[in-house]
Amino acid sequence: MTKTLSPTGESSSHKMAAVFDDAAQARLARKQLGESIDLDQKQTDVLEPQSRHRARRLLPESEGIWRTTLRAHAVFGALGAGLAIVTFFALLAAGWNVVTDNPVLSGLVFVHVLTLMGLLVGGLFTLRPDQSPYLYAARDALRSGKSILVVHAESHDQLNSARQFLEQPALATVRTI
Repeated sequence: MTKTLSPTGESSSHKMAAVFDDAAQARLARKQLGESIDLDQKQTDVLEPQSRHRARRLLPESEGIWRTTLRAHAVFGALGAGLAIVTFFALLAAGWNVVTDNPVLSGLVFVHVLTLMGLLVGGLFTLRPDQSPYLYAARDALRSGKSILVVHAESHDQLNSARQFLEQPALATVRTI
C-alpha cells in the first residue's frame, strides 16, 4: 500500500521484537542484521530491562499515531459516505417504496448511518490491535530480565527478511500482523 492511500500515518507500521538473554547478544544480532539486510541503523534498537524511554522506543512515531487517527477516520468515513450514496441511488433506481416515498429523508439516513459506521471502523483501525502482541511480548521480556532487539521495518518484505534472519539466534520473535 502506498502511504497516500494507506489509512495509517506511520512510516514504519511493521514492527518486530526479538528476545535475547542479554544485551550483548542483541547488539551482535543488530550488527549482523544491518550487514545482511537492507535496514538502516535507525530502524533497529536494543532495549534492556533498565533502558529509559522504553515506550517511546517501542513505538517511536507518536506524531504518526495522530496522523493515523485523522487519516483512518477520513478514509473510512469517506468510504462509508460513498457506500451510502451508491446504496441509496441503487435502491432509488430499483423503486423501493421506503426510498421513493421519502427520498430526502432516506438519503440523509443512509448517509448518516453508513458514514458513522465508517467512522467507527476508522476508530477501530486507530486502536491498531495488530501491535498488541508485539507490545505485550516486548514488555514481558523486559520485565523478566531479557533484552530485545526492536525492528521497525518499512515493508512486509523487510520485516519477513528480518524475522527469518533473527529466528535462529533469538529466543523468540514476535511481530505485528
